[in-house]
Order: sequence, then C-alpha cells, then structure tokens
Amino acid sequence: MTAYFDRKSAGRMRQRRRQKGKLKTILVLIIFSAILAVGSYGYKQGIKRGIFDIKQVNVKGNRMADTAGITEIAGTLKDRVIWKAGYRETAARITKKYPAVKRAGFKVWPWGIVDIDITERKPLAELQHDCHLGIDADGAVFRTTLILPDSCQDRLPRLKTDGAGKEGVWRALRLIESAPWVENDWLFDPSDENDIRLWLPGGVAVHFGNGSFKKEWQKLGEVLENLKNENLTAAEIDLRFNGQAVIKGQALVQRQASGFPGN
Repeated sequence: MTAYFDRKSAGRMRQRRRQKGKLKTILVLIIFSAILAVGSYGYKQGIKRGIFDIKQVNVKGNRMADTAGITEIAGTLKDRVIWKAGYRETAARITKKYPAVKRAGFKVWPWGIVDIDITERKPLAELQHDCHLGIDADGAVFRTTLILPDSCQDRLPRLKTDGAGKEGVWRALRLIESAPWVENDWLFDPSDENDIRLWLPGGVAVHFGNGSFKKEWQKLGEVLENLKNENLTAAEIDLRFNGQAVIKGQALVQRQASGFPGN
C-alpha cells in the first residue's frame, strides 16, 4: 500500500487548530471578564446598601467591667464593613478604659453580627490600702467593686504596696501564687525584695526570703501544725534557712479563765 503526505493539508490543519485555541482563550477571557464585572457591580451595590455592614454587637463574659461602657465603645463598629471594622483598635480602647479586662475577642458572623467575648483578670490579692482594688498575677491593678462588693470578707489575702518596688511586688505575687491556700486576714509584705514577709493574725511575721517558695510553704505548714499540737504561739518564723525553720518568741498559749481551781 502506498501512502502520500500532503504538506499543504497538514499546514491547514495546524492553522485551524491554532484558530480554535485562540477562540477558546478569547471566550474564556470574555466569560471571566463578565464574571468580574458582575461581581464588582454586586460588591459596590452591597457596600452601598449596607449588606456587608455590622448591624449588631453583643457583649458577654464580663463581670467587673461595665457592660454599658463596653457596648458604647463597641458601638463604633456598627455600620462599618465587616472585614475592615478595626477590631484591634476597639479591643485596645476597651482594655485601656477597663483595666479589669485582660482580653477582648471578636467573633464575626457573615450576617452582620459581632460577638465580643471579654476575658477578665483574676484577682490574686487585694491591696491593703483599698480592699476594692485587686491585683492579678501579672501585676495589673484594677477595681473589683462589681464582682466583689464586699471584697474584704472574701478569701483574698492582702498585699502591702507602700514602700515596695516592682521586684518585691513581683516576688510577693509569686509567693501568693504558690500558696496551697490563702486567707483574707493574711498580709503579704514585699517592702524588702530579698525577704518577702507574711504577717499572720496576731502579728506573727513569717520570713520567706526571695525564692523556693513551695518548699518554704511546706516548712511553714509543718511549723504551724507543731505549734498547734504543742499549744504554743510564736512571734516570728524564719524560713530562709535551708532545711529548717527558726522560731522566735515561742510561748505557751494562755488559756481562758474557767471555774476550775488554780485558774
């Protein structure tokens, strides 16, 4: 069988294929341009009609910070486009006005609703000079009136800040944080940053030094238990010595008068 190759026919076929490819490309470009044009028009109309605007702001999670005040700040978000409303700036305004607020998170819903989730600071102690001022583990001071209307009767210890430096306050906070339990009549004194003291009821001074607080809490528990069992009191307990505690001013507990002879 004899076969013939027609060079002119092959060239015409290649040309037709190129023309079809160009037509397809042009058609795709026309369709894509039409989609962009429709999308752009729809976006502009949506912006114009406020379809993408924030319509409602909800505040939750706050107890110490005033809901009305936070809502007032967050009210500036309304009528702004969802994706460019300035959430960081709003959160910064909230935390600046309300020190009790540690963080303000935003949940944005596509139908124009924004939920503000408030995370508040947890008071670690109350300040000695004002029992409605709390301080958290980061050293932030904030008013606790709304959450603790009678703060002095709660189980928050007190912290003396008069005459104390930043390092002393920081170590005192670490001491409180490491405590197995605390009482509201305990007073922590960081006036000497190298010797954080705890004043127990009755004026008993406990010296903790400036570190290894968990071990020293354990020693203090053993000392208090021993004093209780022996019916003794102490004026001063020094825990700064390695492996031991020094007790000063030790004395028998005075018993109350009774009807028995000899009392």
